[in-house]
Amino acid sequence: MNENLEIIDTRILYLNSNSRTDINDNIWDCRYIIEPYIFDVNDDEYLEIQLSSFVSKFSWYNVDTDRNSEVFISIDNGATFSNKLTLPTGNYNVKEQAENIQALLRTITSDNIAVTWNKGKNKFKYLGDVVNVNNIILKFPENQTGYELWGFPRSATTLNLDKTRQLSIGLNLVDDLSNGVVSIGNEEALYINTDFSTNHNYQLREGSQSANQILAKVFIIAPPQGFVYYVASDYMLYTNHYPAGVSPKNEFRIRITDELGNPIKVPTDYQMTFRIIKRKKQKEITGLLKNLIKLQATNLIKKK
Repeated sequence: MNENLEIIDTRILYLNSNSRTDINDNIWDCRYIIEPYIFDVNDDEYLEIQLSSFVSKFSWYNVDTDRNSEVFISIDNGATFSNKLTLPTGNYNVKEQAENIQALLRTITSDNIAVTWNKGKNKFKYLGDVVNVNNIILKFPENQTGYELWGFPRSATTLNLDKTRQLSIGLNLVDDLSNGVVSIGNEEALYINTDFSTNHNYQLREGSQSANQILAKVFIIAPPQGFVYYVASDYMLYTNHYPAGVSPKNEFRIRITDELGNPIKVPTDYQMTFRIIKRKKQKEITGLLKNLIKLQATNLIKKK
């Protein structure tokens, strides 16, 4: 940080996903409009912007090739096992994950099953609507954990002689709930990206990716349905520094992604706090004052 810059103003800006510009935008990829006066600078003033805090519920599914078992699906009325199927890879909220599971089950049962999310019990609900779909059998490879993405723990499965793990979903015209969502993701962190500085000659300490800047890397240290918290521990980390007289656009975009830039579709509201610091160059010491200081220093040396 330049030692010749003094802080002349500090502002704290609070935002949450409900305050996005267009309520129809996805909350993981949306725009915000800030009052222009917050970013006003004169020609000799400098702005710095930092994401100070972020909080979101840990409630999305990360489905990738390392955490997605091939599954065989059958029903107990004599239908044969299907070809090997896998859930589509990507980041999903709970509603989308239920739809993914439903789509795979319907490859065997046609439209005879519905999978929904029971918010009260925090479980998937499997519901059959015809008599001949009484039971659905799922078989997973022994050493993979794809059954967790379906809402079942290892204890709900049984080990077969053919080295597969099997579980049964009993339908029989009544609601049948999974044993509970055991594991909803394996991402180490989520990334908060912005385009504060697009079309500006900005300087960024860390994390620059093309036109976007990483405001923060938020480590996920939370159980499913718990809260992911971020508090900036170092002021300099991921701080945007602007040249003299340059202010960011008052409309900007926030994107929540994984480390590869794929969207993480958080389904619940989140909150953010920004710190905005305005600095100004310290006044230069005049020539007369410099000479006086030099003279005083010389006199002190002579006295010694």
